[in-house]
Amino acid sequence: MSAWVAHQIRGLDPEDQYDILYEKVLNIVVEVSSLDPDLIEPTTPFMGLGLDSIMSVEIADRLGKAFSLDLQKTLIWTYSYMDALIKFLMDELGKKNAL
Repeated sequence: MSAWVAHQIRGLDPEDQYDILYEKVLNIVVEVSSLDPDLIEPTTPFMGLGLDSIMSVEIADRLGKAFSLDLQKTLIWTYSYMDALIKFLMDELGKKNAL
């Protein structure tokens, strides 16, 4: 995440941080997959959306760059739906004191 975005969400309550991160992650998933964003719900399994291994690597790479995190390429299989992925990213960003 750029320093500017991290600065913007620092100090917000966790629900607002979640919402902002959700939108950022959703945009990346939609850009990579070309899926309709309305198909992606917080608890919809990524595997059920038809994402393949190439897309999963691209999503992990883009998320890593966007949030300045070193993320595993299997990220969306480990955190297999949006809610779990967002909560993981919030934890990782919190460890870096970015939030």
